[in-house]
Amino acid sequence: IFNKLSPEEYILGTIDLYLDIVNLFIAILTLLGGDSGLG
Repeated sequence: IFNKLSPEEYILGTIDLYLDIVNLFIAILTLLGGDSGLG
């Protein structure tokens, strides 16, 4: 999968994957805790 990728593309892909995981984590927290004052 990661052959022929430039460093910039690799970094962008990593950031995109990281943001997807963060968004999923926040969505799970919201579902579990409602909107119980997480900021």
